[in-house]
Amino acid sequence: MTTALHRLATWNDFDRVYEIYVDPAVIPYLGFEPMSRADFRPVYQNLLASGVFHVVELEGTVDGFYKAVRQEGRSSHVVTLGPLAVAPERRGSGFAATMLEEAISQLRAAGVLRFELMVEADNPRGVRTLTAARRAPPAPRRAPPPARRTGGGSARSRCASFGSGPRRSGG
Repeated sequence: MTTALHRLATWNDFDRVYEIYVDPAVIPYLGFEPMSRADFRPVYQNLLASGVFHVVELEGTVDGFYKAVRQEGRSSHVVTLGPLAVAPERRGSGFAATMLEEAISQLRAAGVLRFELMVEADNPRGVRTLTAARRAPPAPRRAPPPARRTGGGSARSRCASFGSGPRRSGG
């Protein structure tokens, strides 16, 4: 597969990102209900304003997107990747895994040592992509501190963290 162009999204990408975002196979895992283009505009504005929302072009067409949020302070060597999605016509082609591997490679070159990737546990394609990228089963998400355990809670997210970053003690 040809190396894709990873870049920050712009308003020129709105229509294509909207098409991918609201695809019935994608939107259940992105935290919003299906919406009109007009309703998506403020969502997209927030993605752009974050300064960390990337689109991925292959052969001149935006075929995927992801957020890459670098943590602050003592954890500035860690990036959280997600949400991540690919165009329907690229599903099953290995594009998502390649996009993820390329993003990680570029972020490593920028000094990132550890990565956290989150996927909804009921998203089998996402789990497979995450597992393939990590070459190991995803680890369960850390439990909240004991004081916050009040029952309920969501068991939907799975999180994988990998990389060569230093181990931190105490929390």
